[in-house]
Amino acid sequence: MCMRILLILGLFVIFLVAMPAYTYPALTGPTGLVNLPSAEVVPVGQCNVAADFAQTENNVREMKNSYPVRLQGGVWENLEVGACININGAGDQHLWNANGKYATPFGIAGLDLAIGALYQSADTNPFLRITQVYVAGTRDLGCARRRFALKGTLGANWTQVEIGGKITVLRAYAGFDVDLNRKIALVGEYQSKDAKLDEESLWGTAVRYPLTHTLTGEVGYTNGPISGAKKANVFLGVNYAYGTGK
Repeated sequence: MCMRILLILGLFVIFLVAMPAYTYPALTGPTGLVNLPSAEVVPVGQCNVAADFAQTENNVREMKNSYPVRLQGGVWENLEVGACININGAGDQHLWNANGKYATPFGIAGLDLAIGALYQSADTNPFLRITQVYVAGTRDLGCARRRFALKGTLGANWTQVEIGGKITVLRAYAGFDVDLNRKIALVGEYQSKDAKLDEESLWGTAVRYPLTHTLTGEVGYTNGPISGAKKANVFLGVNYAYGTGK
C-alpha cells in the first residue's frame, strides 16, 4: 500500500510541466471525477476514447484485473452520450454500460447542474443489471494567485442493482478537481455508505497529466467503481480527445 501511495505522489511531483487538459471520463463512463460524475459535459464536436488498467485481482470481489474502456462524445449542446466496457482479465463476465448526461441551462447557488443516467449489465449467472440516475452540481471556486484553479462537486446517486433480487440505494457524494497552473489535475471523491450495497464508503483519488494536446494520462487509487469495497487498488490509463469542441 505504501508503495502505491508513493507511486502516485511521485508522479504528482514529476509532472510539473504540461499542456491544457480536456474533459476526462470517469471509470464508469461519464465525464467526472474518479468513479462519479461531475456537472461537466463533453463539448459538442469532441470525442473521448479512454482505457485504463485497474488492479482488482486481489479485491474481495474475486475479480481478475480489469480494463475499463470508455467512449463518449458531445452530440448536442450540453448533452453527452457514452458507452463503456469493463473487460475482466479472467476472460468472462465483462461489464458494459450505456450512459448519458445533460447539463441544465440553469444552476442553483452558484452550482452548474447536470442530470444523467447509466445502465450497466453483465452476462453473469444470475444476470447482473445496474441502473443509476444522478444529479450533480459543480462550482468553480476560483484561483489562488493564478497558481491553481479549484472546482467542487456535490451530487446524489440513485442506484438499483439486480442480481437474483433487487437492491436500491440513494447515496450522496462530494468531490474536488484542482488544476495546478493549468498543467496537472488532482481529483478526489467520497460517497456515503449504504450497508445494503457497500462494504465501505466509496472513495477515489487520481492525478491527471496532459501528455500532448490530445492525450492525457492518469494514475489513481480507489475502492470503487460502483460500490465501496474494503480494499482499494491502483488504476492507470490514458484518454485521447478527438476534436476541439465548439
